[in-house]
Amino acid sequence: SDLDDSLGVLVFGRTGPVPFNSVDIGCAMDLATIAAGALDTAWAFKDATHSARTDQLTGLPNRRAFEEEFSEMIAETDRYGKPSALVIVDVDFFKKVNDTYGHDAGDKVLKQVGMTLVAQKRTTDKVARLGGEELAILLPQTERDGALEAAERCRRAIEAMAVEHGGTRISVTASFGVAMYEPRSQGAGSLFDRADQALYAAKHGGRNRVVLADH
Repeated sequence: SDLDDSLGVLVFGRTGPVPFNSVDIGCAMDLATIAAGALDTAWAFKDATHSARTDQLTGLPNRRAFEEEFSEMIAETDRYGKPSALVIVDVDFFKKVNDTYGHDAGDKVLKQVGMTLVAQKRTTDKVARLGGEELAILLPQTERDGALEAAERCRRAIEAMAVEHGGTRISVTASFGVAMYEPRSQGAGSLFDRADQALYAAKHGGRNRVVLADH
């Protein structure tokens, strides 16, 4: 068959010098067809699963994937005994960007903000798009000072970037709400609300800043 359509190589052999006959070859071809079909089905399922968990604009995990990763982080925090943090990020004046430069510019801003957050994260951290101009960062096994430092590093990186659109440089800032989860504290249910309240304080405190939630 055409090599461009090849999925792999299936090798048959015998211990003795007896050649394969037409029946052997037919069985081998049937087996290869079955194997190729199984691989195609498995890869299609993997692609569909990935698509269902991925935000199509930014390529980041979507809210569904975020909720799964959030649950995993809480379980790991309880298991290993070190705190973790949730950071909610909201792009400042995003509606103004859309109204002034158009939705294509807004899309560019969200993509670049997402890439900037990913560039700043550790290997174990997770970045997701929750919806609209709101994103989230999960910081497992992270103390309070480390969480604030990570959020501030991201804030500075976004502030330093500029989005090029139609010959115009669009400056961007974002506000950050940080909430801590202590192991086995029964505070997982309120973690998102506390981070959201901290974000609200950051927005109403002048934007482009990091605010830590109360316990």
